[in-house]
Amino acid sequence: MSRGLGDVYKRQGEPIVIQAADADQSTLPDGAEVLEELDGLKRAEGEPGSNARQVIRFLEQLRRHEIPETYPATDSNSPIFGAQSLDEGSLLIRDEVIHLCGFCWLSYDWIRPLAQWIGPRRCLEIMCGSGALSYALQTCGVQVIATDSFGWEKNFSGWYERPWMDIQQMDCLEAIRTYGPQTDLVICSWPYMDDTCHQALLEMRKANPAAQMIYIGEPSGGATASKAFFEAVEPVEDEGFREAVQEFRSAFLLKDRPMLFR
Repeated sequence: MSRGLGDVYKRQGEPIVIQAADADQSTLPDGAEVLEELDGLKRAEGEPGSNARQVIRFLEQLRRHEIPETYPATDSNSPIFGAQSLDEGSLLIRDEVIHLCGFCWLSYDWIRPLAQWIGPRRCLEIMCGSGALSYALQTCGVQVIATDSFGWEKNFSGWYERPWMDIQQMDCLEAIRTYGPQTDLVICSWPYMDDTCHQALLEMRKANPAAQMIYIGEPSGGATASKAFFEAVEPVEDEGFREAVQEFRSAFLLKDRPMLFR
């Protein structure tokens, strides 16, 4: 029997675990039709299409809990962000991507190189949401523990359909205190703009001064993390990391990207 977000259990002395559910074969929303229409309109005007069919295939894979091999092709002539951003079609299905897996757009063409860069190091993802990022890394051999407090359920119930993997229910500070001493890399993707990620950074330094944080979000002044967080971080210069995530793309008009901090 499949389990949903509300099905939890607790073993003696262990944290609550939210279990992953079986993927279903639900149909895509009408956003797919909008993409097809946009594609046709652009081509009628003599412009390159919006790669609608590739985007729809991308969504279908996410719904089946499959990580796509690559992003839909991008318009590298974008006057704003060029090849670092998906084209405008991504805005039409961004809400659906968030509903299926989260704010971070996942594909193996940057997940696999990142996993190779991580190697045997142990990872802890805090505030993992659906667990899709941890799941993607785990399929590439990364040792990762996914955690989330699910505190967002009060205001954003039904944010995503099903967890991608088993998730330990604990807040980020508890997770770092529990697993931090044995963790090499703390992963934090799209944290809210309050002080939580800043406090997690400070707690990480206490638990394991040698640990580093893989942060995925917008830079200072953007829609993720706080001013205090960016004032406190120490960027880590690592050419291997930059090369590993060079294929990462953000949705159109957004500026999120992976960064390495200590």
